[in-house]
Amino acid sequence: MTTVPLTDWSQDHREQHFHSVVGGGWLRMPPPMLGLLLMGLTSRGKPLTREELRPFVRNSVNPSGDWQASCWEDGEERDAEELADLQEAQATSARYAAHYGLPPLCTLTDMLALMIASGLVYEIPGADGQLRLHPAFPLPGPHKVFPLDGEELAAQESLRRHNAYGGDASRIIALFDPMGARRQEITTSLDRLARVIDGHPHDAREAVRLLLEAQDFTTATDISVIPSHKVFRLRCDWDEFDAHRMHVRRGREGRIAVTVPADWHGSD
Repeated sequence: MTTVPLTDWSQDHREQHFHSVVGGGWLRMPPPMLGLLLMGLTSRGKPLTREELRPFVRNSVNPSGDWQASCWEDGEERDAEELADLQEAQATSARYAAHYGLPPLCTLTDMLALMIASGLVYEIPGADGQLRLHPAFPLPGPHKVFPLDGEELAAQESLRRHNAYGGDASRIIALFDPMGARRQEITTSLDRLARVIDGHPHDAREAVRLLLEAQDFTTATDISVIPSHKVFRLRCDWDEFDAHRMHVRRGREGRIAVTVPADWHGSD
C-alpha cells in the first residue's frame, strides 16, 4: 500500500484518519499507546513536534510525557493473568519490531521508532527547521505493515468487515422490526436490499453475510452466489437475537431505548 505524509489537514482528512485508526484495528495493536498516539497526531490540525506531543503520551506513571518512559505503563499492579497478557503483548510487539530490524519496545521513543520504520509516521523538517510528525495518509491497516499471526489476521478481517458493512446490516435488521412488529421473515433480493441501504448489491450481499455469521439470521439460499435479482427469504430468530445482540431503537417521545443481550451482565 502506497502512502504519503498527511499534508492536507482539512477536517475531512482528519476525520478519515481518525476512522482509519479506530475502524482499522489500530487500537488492538500493542502497546496500547501506539493507537492512542496515532489518534493524537491530527488532534491540533497541524503536524506536531515530539515536544508538542508530550500531552498525548502522559499517563499516571509518566505525568511529564517523557519520551524515555516505558511504553507499557509498568507502574500498574497486575494479577497473574494480566501479567501473562502483558508478556504476550510485549513478545508480539518485539516480533513486529524485529521485522524492521529494531530491538524490543521498551520506551515511547522505541515505539515511535517502529511507527516511523513501518511507514505509519513520517518525521519531516517543517518550515521552521523543527522535525514534525505526519501520519501516513491513507493510514494502512496493521496487516499491511506488521507480520500478524493467523488469529490476529482473522480478528482484523472481522473488524474491517464490521466497520464496512455493520451499518448496512443494521438497516436490514430494521426491515424486520418496523414499528415494533418483529417480523419473523422477509422476502427480498439483493437488488431490493441495495436500495434500502442506498448502496450496491455487493454491499447488500456482504451485509447479509455479516448477519448470517451471528446465527440469529438464517436463509436456505447460498448468499455468496445468488444473483442480485433473485428473490430469497431471510429469517430472524428473535430469541437468539435478544440473547446475543444489543438492540437500540427509538421509543416513545423520541427517546432512545436500548435492549441489552440476555447473556450480558455488565460490570460490577
